[in-house]
Amino acid sequence: MILVVWLAIIACLIIGCYRYVEVLKEADYSNKIPFISDGGTTRSEISQRLGEPKSSYKSGKILIYEIKLNSEKRNVYDLVLVFDDNDILSRHSVVRVK
Repeated sequence: MILVVWLAIIACLIIGCYRYVEVLKEADYSNKIPFISDGGTTRSEISQRLGEPKSSYKSGKILIYEIKLNSEKRNVYDLVLVFDDNDILSRHSVVRVK
């Protein structure tokens, strides 16, 4: 009986911690952030337009900005930017963690 209770608790914890990451297609957001271009946009241009990032990783090589794609409060996404050694944007994604 105790084993069943522990398994139930563990199952609830696992289900409660489950997250789903939705990656948007570029066509769904490119008109909102048209200045972002892989291989062309610099880190300084991003900073000038978007300000301070929400998060920064790998000594600033990966930046995350919180963006809204429309006026609805629930439609907040993370813009994930990855820069090369010359501070040029190498790739980007817009994601939402559910």
